Amino acid sequence: MIKAFSETPVFVALAFCMAIFSSCEKTEDVVLDFKYEYYPNQIGHFVIYDVDSIVFDDFTETSDTFQYQKKYVVDSSFIDGSGREAFKLLRYHRADSSQGWVLSDVWSLVITTTTLEVNEENQRFVKLLFPPKEDQAWMGNQYVDIIDANWYLEDWEYTNTTVDVSETINGMQFDSTITVTQQDYESLIEKVNSVEKYAKNVGMVYKYFLALEKNGDITRPWTNPESGFILTMTINSYGN
Repeated sequence: MIKAFSETPVFVALAFCMAIFSSCEKTEDVVLDFKYEYYPNQIGHFVIYDVDSIVFDDFTETSDTFQYQKKYVVDSSFIDGSGREAFKLLRYHRADSSQGWVLSDVWSLVITTTTLEVNEENQRFVKLLFPPKEDQAWMGNQYVDIIDANWYLEDWEYTNTTVDVSETINGMQFDSTITVTQQDYESLIEKVNSVEKYAKNVGMVYKYFLALEKNGDITRPWTNPESGFILTMTINSYGN
């Protein structure tokens, strides 16, 4: 009885150490996939989009339709004002594939541990959260300065509508895509809808952005608003 009593603490301690070791071993085997591939930042990576745009102007009583192409290119890296590694995102445009590319503006992007931030015209948007999860929500325009000219960007709560879904866009098959519903709002005088889709190893593959107003006559249909625009960008091709 004395021998059995003296060995019991040793056995318990040994079992405890084995459990701790096993737990540590299992923890080291777990690798969290943040899915950064949804927005590649390799230098030279590019995406070309076919763009359709409708602009409404009640002052001139016109609605103009435009079709053209945009090209986004990850150009180079630099350290931003917050000491973070950032990347220049060059944006080009052309009327069609027979024309040469013309540089239109320079944006930048930062991929942090948990976010994709894109600086567009000195306005910072939080486009994605990492790792992305379905029904995940965040205030994507929280850093944007809201003024009269961009009234439609206020209080956007982005939501991952779908994550890791196979989808065909413009005849191209993508094994894993994210659909982010950025805004879907309508009142008697305003209507705003914005959706972006991202594909692994490609980046943004689709964008739909509508912002319309009808302040004078609320009986007007949304097909004939007083002012606003409808923008659609669909991937045409991509590469490195």
